[in-house]
Amino acid sequence: MTSFSTKFQLAEGKVKKFNPSRYQHSVKIGEGSYGMVYKAFDSQQKKQVALKKVKLDDKDSKEGLPHYILREISIMSGTSSHKNIIKLQDIFWDEKGFILQMEYADKGDLLRLFTQADGKLSFTQIRNLFREILQGVQMTSSIQSLWYRAPEALLGNSFYSSAVDCWSLGIILHELIHKTPMYPGTCEIDTIIRIFRHQGTPQFDKILNIENYTYITKDFEIKFPKFESSKTFPNQRRDKVPENLLKIVSGMTTIDPMKRMSCQEALEILGEK
Repeated sequence: MTSFSTKFQLAEGKVKKFNPSRYQHSVKIGEGSYGMVYKAFDSQQKKQVALKKVKLDDKDSKEGLPHYILREISIMSGTSSHKNIIKLQDIFWDEKGFILQMEYADKGDLLRLFTQADGKLSFTQIRNLFREILQGVQMTSSIQSLWYRAPEALLGNSFYSSAVDCWSLGIILHELIHKTPMYPGTCEIDTIIRIFRHQGTPQFDKILNIENYTYITKDFEIKFPKFESSKTFPNQRRDKVPENLLKIVSGMTTIDPMKRMSCQEALEILGEK
């Protein structure tokens, strides 16, 4: 480990030997596939930090820094200037593996915020959270979870455009408002049926570049149920949802990607800061 770490330090100029005496009151706060995360007080910075400890096995030690650590370091280094993304502060090594020191965001647990009390966020909180999501979407390469997948992706279009992200963001905004998924399908076809049952089955020949949708065939168009649009969801809040939020949900979840609301249009509706 020492010889490998020395080589990496010479190549990158970033990795230093970990000094555990620098940190106090270390408490485990999370665990993932590649390591454990601790909260600790950094005596040099005089503030709380997060330490992600990545343990390496013998194979990793012989072959070099694992690709998943390199990827994480690369992404976090490249996004360090964004105000809404956790900053990577330092990288250390010890005899067991590597330690990534990051800023500690004690109020950044959206799930906890979402589920506390009655689970309903105020519309001001929703607007602010969603504005931050819109401003950070260019930092992502894809959103592919089934419930948030755009209809063109569900129907086999492999071309990934910003419109795919916009669909996912509209679904997220609906969930922030109502605390329920918009189209919680069990598989691709169930999800697309839920979408069409709500919005109506589209006229496929009117959608631009429909030839790229590999799952759309003549049989599909003939046999697929012709749903009429219901266009409404029960308001599961006691308070009235602001029109600007409803407009964004509707615009960003338009089936035709060419007619879908963009992130910039949504930011203009919210009032970009």
